[in-house]
Amino acid sequence: MGLSREQLNDRLDSIIAFSGLDSALDMPVKTYSSGMQVRLAFSVATSVEPDILIVDEALSVGDGVFAKRSFDRVMQLRERGTALLLCSHAMFHVDLFCERTMWLHKGAIRDFGNTTYVLPHYQEFLDSHHHDAGPTLSAGSAVPTFGKEGEVLQASETQSQAPTLAASVDGAEPATTTVKPAVPRLLKAQVSMDGMEGKELLGTSLQSTLEIAVQLQVSKEEPHPRVAVVISSASGKIIGSSICDTHAIASQDPAGHASIDFSLPQMPLNKGRYRIGIYLMAHDGRYVYEWMDPYAHIELAHDGVHQGPWLLPGQWHCSPPHTNTATAHIA
Repeated sequence: MGLSREQLNDRLDSIIAFSGLDSALDMPVKTYSSGMQVRLAFSVATSVEPDILIVDEALSVGDGVFAKRSFDRVMQLRERGTALLLCSHAMFHVDLFCERTMWLHKGAIRDFGNTTYVLPHYQEFLDSHHHDAGPTLSAGSAVPTFGKEGEVLQASETQSQAPTLAASVDGAEPATTTVKPAVPRLLKAQVSMDGMEGKELLGTSLQSTLEIAVQLQVSKEEPHPRVAVVISSASGKIIGSSICDTHAIASQDPAGHASIDFSLPQMPLNKGRYRIGIYLMAHDGRYVYEWMDPYAHIELAHDGVHQGPWLLPGQWHCSPPHTNTATAHIA
């Protein structure tokens, strides 16, 4: 690390506090889980404010508090001028942190250049090779992942698995608490189509209304979060998303409980089966605290022969035919 023992001792308390491993200090490091080892290594490596920081999928380790803390630490180092080499399958992180991207495939360089140029190529590759995967992470989007239907997943508990991320926690809905948590939490969600609630819903394109009600608990330490709704195809490709503004979650009770509703009238999607995902994001959209994806599925019917997932809201008008006329110019 390039630190003297004295320098290391000066940083020891802050390293321990950042890692959150206070209770495990008396245990041999060889008994640590892989996640604990990564947490400790990340805490030590970032304590020295390095000129170059290499991060290999370490942003998704630990509980929600540590994951958010690590994310903020990397952002701070980057803003101070630290060069970041990020190895990740999470395109959201790559798009957020990196100006240039190298896409490696089976040990060879597949593409290299500006991040805005490389990521769309990588997304096209995922779309064409992984039709059965969950929603993949598009550049600039939230952090879509997938789990069992109705599960509440924490971004901190994910394990990188190309080409998508996956996670699992026990229980479909976390218990409501009267104490504000350190990070925002999803408490409950309800999805309905034309007033009928459920996890498997039927509707009609251009007629039905999709409604989603979300209950959450805000944090005493974090700014008001944002809620996102993600609609994906049955194969997992993201069709579209909608993200609320932070002021939409301004009203809450003393315990920090809040509710927010989303409505999509005259469903603009073509006939077919779609999955509904719900995400709880940081106020600036840089971090996803929790998500439920898929939380529900909808099946839309439509009599037309239109192609593609979207039914374009354009209008056709009939106009008289144009007559070609010749104009002579005499000098």
